[in-house]
Amino acid sequence: MSQSNDNTVRVKWKHISEKERYKIEALRKEKHTTREIAAQLGRH
Repeated sequence: MSQSNDNTVRVKWKHISEKERYKIEALRKEKHTTREIAAQLGRH
């Protein structure tokens, strides 16, 4: 009796560019929220 509990969700990860890293750093220093940053980068 073999039961499969394969209920994991597959997520496709997307890497960020160096340019986006600098943009995130600048926005964090300006006290923007994670949600605001994601919206500006089109990653929401």
